[in-house]
Amino acid sequence: MDIYRISQNYVEFKFFVYNENNNSSQQAIDFRGELLSSNYEKLDFKIFIDPQKKQDNRRLDFDASCYYTGILLINEKNRSLLANKLSSKIEILDVETDLSEKFYFVNLLTKIDCINKDNKSNSDIMLMVRENNISLKKSNISDNIIFRDDKLSSSYFCTNEFVNFISENDIKGLRFEKVGIAE
Repeated sequence: MDIYRISQNYVEFKFFVYNENNNSSQQAIDFRGELLSSNYEKLDFKIFIDPQKKQDNRRLDFDASCYYTGILLINEKNRSLLANKLSSKIEILDVETDLSEKFYFVNLLTKIDCINKDNKSNSDIMLMVRENNISLKKSNISDNIIFRDDKLSSSYFCTNEFVNFISENDIKGLRFEKVGIAE
């Protein structure tokens, strides 16, 4: 089974970055799959504007955005669709953006021991991650279609089923980079 890391499609679509005027947004880098709703400070994002480009032809009609690989945002139109598909595996929280369309932070709660770390040093594991040649434990992934590794929890990983779900529902803005195989 192929495993993918979820990231932003920077080539086709504009994307969100933190609004540096709101210090609380930096907290998201430290999220590791814990339930946040009880003391969550609303994250604040804005569309990235490249000062080097006079004209940016990338599209603004995205449905999802991914800041780094572990901060997934989804628009209002697809919020319920994603919530119904993933139910108790995610928490959906409000965010502020500079767009008129409403977006939400998808906090992924599913953390599993999925990277095969057996008999591997930390440098071996990091080399697998850097080279997108990660060996994953299929038995631990089980029926999870989107998940975090319990140790490398800042990235969102997914299976073909999740990639197909996004494609079938025409959710635009994400890129799926194959990072390994679950055996």
